Amino acid sequence: MSTDYLIRLVQMHEDFRLAEIRCLASYYCIKIGIISYSKDSPFLILRILSYPISKFTSPNVAAKALISRSVLSLGIYELWGMAPQLEGVATYAALHADVQTRTNSGIWAKYKEASFRFSVDAYCQKRSPAVQTDIINGFRYLGFKGPIRMQNPDFEFTVFEEWSLSLNPDHLRKLHPDPTSQPPVDEPFPDDHPTPQRDPHTLYFGLLISHSSRHDLIMKHDLKRRPYISTTSMDATLALVSANLAHAGLGRMLYDPFVGTGGFLVAAAEFGARVWGSDIDGRSFRGAGRGKGGSDGKVGKKKGGKEGVWRNFEEYGLGDLFGDCFICDLINTPLRTNDGNGWLDGIICDPPYGVREGLRILGDREPRTDRTPFMIDGVPAHTLPGYVAPKKPYSFERMLDDILAFATDTLVTDGRLAFWMPSANQDDEELAIPKRVELELVECCVQRFHRWSRRLLVYRRRRKEELKAVDVNGSCKDDEKLKELANGKTASDLNPFRRKYFQGFRTGDITPTRTPAL
Repeated sequence: MSTDYLIRLVQMHEDFRLAEIRCLASYYCIKIGIISYSKDSPFLILRILSYPISKFTSPNVAAKALISRSVLSLGIYELWGMAPQLEGVATYAALHADVQTRTNSGIWAKYKEASFRFSVDAYCQKRSPAVQTDIINGFRYLGFKGPIRMQNPDFEFTVFEEWSLSLNPDHLRKLHPDPTSQPPVDEPFPDDHPTPQRDPHTLYFGLLISHSSRHDLIMKHDLKRRPYISTTSMDATLALVSANLAHAGLGRMLYDPFVGTGGFLVAAAEFGARVWGSDIDGRSFRGAGRGKGGSDGKVGKKKGGKEGVWRNFEEYGLGDLFGDCFICDLINTPLRTNDGNGWLDGIICDPPYGVREGLRILGDREPRTDRTPFMIDGVPAHTLPGYVAPKKPYSFERMLDDILAFATDTLVTDGRLAFWMPSANQDDEELAIPKRVELELVECCVQRFHRWSRRLLVYRRRRKEELKAVDVNGSCKDDEKLKELANGKTASDLNPFRRKYFQGFRTGDITPTRTPAL
């Protein structure tokens, strides 16, 4: 009989949680089936259908690996019982009945003499110590006789209660306080609001398999403690999630073509990947100093330097996984892209949206017919230290298409591309998700702001045999639209999102959503 597992999720970045679990399962070659999941709930129930026996000795070991590097989960539990809502509420009688159905005395006997701990996790509700004790005592039929140990027990059991935020009595009283006195517990509320809920609508009981590394990872990579950041550094949580979705791991090489201050590189290296990157402006990754340690303006290999991206790797003890950074743009890249053999395991990036300043690439605004280099004191200007190459505006949509073309040429089979793209809410048709026949879109996660949003798109490099079954005609971008954008001269002409941003997204507003607390 297959074992069901309960994952306790964090109630934030809801659109990314399931995608992270699926990508981690794919990374470890674990086949899972999602039994129950909702973005409004912090609980996910899944079943492990298969796993590589050469790596994992049991489903529990596979489950532990699955959760080990999750950033949007708190832990995974072997599900011993659950009581879904019946007429709006769940009862402990139903939970105990389900526990005795899913398990039996033979299973309970394995834990009879071991030290253990019980806890109650109530989502959107508070339980007093007395009530928690009553709940825990209800499981005395399990017959555990080992010592109760609150610190480092052999086994930890948890009772989960899921309450509806909109029906929580305390929450409603805060919304509708009595201005004259404290209302009694049974005082009715206005007719246009639901009756306060007296019982949770779902109950779960599980045996802890493993906690995730979320707390340690978030504390370690908190931007407030990072030595080198900028105003555009990616949030540490989302950077780590992006690295998970890009399958960063031991023995893999990942590249960021818009490296900036190296947030994605640090996140990918945290999971064991060897990383390197590039940027059109070397000052972004060099910092105020001169790179890793040289005074020649290059990112050398000396470990005496304390500036730029290298400083972050030095701080986290990840210097051995940092390859290098260099100056280029994706259109004028010196990297090998045309021999038909992929060599990158992953690409992870957040291309510039062109809002603070228009998107640019290397080149002259007006094509030069004279190829004679510009000279300073008889020396070609481009060979002098501190030379800043000329740049010209470029279309954002063409940039997205170029990212996919670069990934097609450089990714190995099943390699992953993960990048962020912005869009105006309720106007997604203006900036459609880019497609390419060689790349399969496996995840699309949305982070919503007030009037705009951004999406994390994750692609997989298809195998050659898969390409035969793909509809080529329906998988390419609109070339005519790209040609039209290429004729633009200003930053706003070349970037529809930039134009909408400065117009205030007047085509329609969106009401910001509120995320309940953990």
